[in-house]
Amino acid sequence: MSTVTDIGWRTRIGDVALDSVQRAGVRVFALRGETVARLMTPKGLADPYPVYAQLRAAGEICESKRLGVWLLTSHRLVSAGVRDERLSVDNRAVENYQDGGMGDRFSDHEMILRMDPPDHTRIRRLVGKAFTPKAMASLRGRIEAISAELLDRCGASTGFDVVGDYAVPLTIRVICSILGVPDDEWRRFRAWGDDATRSMGLMVSRRDQRAAEASAEELSEYLAALITRRRSSPGEDLLSAMIAAEEEGDRLSDRELLANAFLILLAGFETTVNLIGNGTMALLSSPNQWEDLCSDPSLVANAVEELLRFDCPVQFTGRNLPSDVELEGARMAKGKQVLILLGSANRDPAVFDDPDRLDIRRANAREHVAFSSGPHYCLGASLARLEGEVAFGDLSRRLPLLRLDGRPVRKRTDLLRGYERVPVRSTSRG
Repeated sequence: MSTVTDIGWRTRIGDVALDSVQRAGVRVFALRGETVARLMTPKGLADPYPVYAQLRAAGEICESKRLGVWLLTSHRLVSAGVRDERLSVDNRAVENYQDGGMGDRFSDHEMILRMDPPDHTRIRRLVGKAFTPKAMASLRGRIEAISAELLDRCGASTGFDVVGDYAVPLTIRVICSILGVPDDEWRRFRAWGDDATRSMGLMVSRRDQRAAEASAEELSEYLAALITRRRSSPGEDLLSAMIAAEEEGDRLSDRELLANAFLILLAGFETTVNLIGNGTMALLSSPNQWEDLCSDPSLVANAVEELLRFDCPVQFTGRNLPSDVELEGARMAKGKQVLILLGSANRDPAVFDDPDRLDIRRANAREHVAFSSGPHYCLGASLARLEGEVAFGDLSRRLPLLRLDGRPVRKRTDLLRGYERVPVRSTSRG
């Protein structure tokens, strides 16, 4: 007679078997010369940039017939593709669409990330005011205070993890503050975020998918309860503003409110954590660049732009084909997907001289597309830049002798590029 435990073990064994088949399929495709499959191998996840170079050499636009997707590889076409109104972000345009939302709570196409105009325009107008450069600048004091507190706790002469001990609590506490989540609850959001983002990418294991679904459900329950409290007792936070938002008779529906609070919370810290982790690794792996930053604090703003270009936190974005589209002579069929390779565009030698070299003085570093471009330009770009400037400003000023202290551990995802751990050690100037 079967028990719940028996079923659990059977499910786990089945998951392991299916995941093994998936990984084996990727390896076979990679060995047969499928360049896109190489991006999903352990080697490709560790360093996708040589693969991007091969893709660009093959053409600015190419098709992966085995995987059923088109790819835009150059800076020129990536910049055009994210603005092309014929390409949709709505996943319902994809063949065999499956809703990636939270069941009865909301659907993925109710998130601004998956909305086309006019709905995208409406939601962005209602939410966007909270993310203007002016609004973000008012947060600088709060960000600086959290950064100082965390670095004091890490200690000047002890080893610590730049990701877990610094970047994660800094960025989560800031976005929680913006949304009106109590500061002492940030650790719950770290766990939810770590799990929920595992399901983002081209190749996701069954184990990660199950963990993501469970954490997303818990996070949705928490946010739904918080929304209920804010309706009866509004504050000065973004969630209260989203509830009250009205312009020309427009409001967010209950489902849109929950969907976009969910998105803002996760996107509001995950990408910036990766910026800080990737950036620290890049700088400490190029000692002369770290020394330049430490000796000249005026370089920090441009350094953030170059770090975003050099190893961007989000490697690609997706578009879907609601109808047949011809682009640069390529005929792309309705129902297919287009991968717009931001990471490849940021290493395009047609735009960036010696693109595989980190150069925090690079004159055109800001031409990167790490935040995408056009109507779907990252809503939180100003916040990410501000947090990056505070983080690298404080790290370089307070810990100029910072060095790697052990082996960093990369995340396993292909979409979100970052580290689980970056162990470092330093002494201080005092």
